[in-house]
Amino acid sequence: MGHWGYEYCQVYLRGPVPAVADLPSAPGVAVEPHHNNRRLERLGDDFPNWPTLVDVYADGQEGQQAIVGLVTALLRQMWAAGVPAVAACDFEDELPEPEW
Repeated sequence: MGHWGYEYCQVYLRGPVPAVADLPSAPGVAVEPHHNNRRLERLGDDFPNWPTLVDVYADGQEGQQAIVGLVTALLRQMWAAGVPAVAACDFEDELPEPEW
C-alpha cells in the first residue's frame, strides 16, 4: 500500500492531542500531533477548526511507500476510539471513507 512520492499529510482530529506513543508508526515516517493554533482565526465547526492536528511526514523512499498505510491506520484508530478524523493530503482518494 502506498506510492513513491507522497511526503506529507495533515490529519484533523475532533478530540484531544494524542500521545505519540499511542499512534501508529512506520520506518521513515514521522508523526507529530499538536494543538491546532490556527483554529482561533476561524469560525464554525468544519474540520479545519477542530482542536488537534497530526502532521505526518515521510522521509525517503521507505517513508513515502509507508505513509498511505500509516495514515489509514491512524484514521481507523481514531474512528474506533470515537474521535472524528479527516485527512488532507495528495492521496485522500486512497484512504478509507470516514466511519463516524
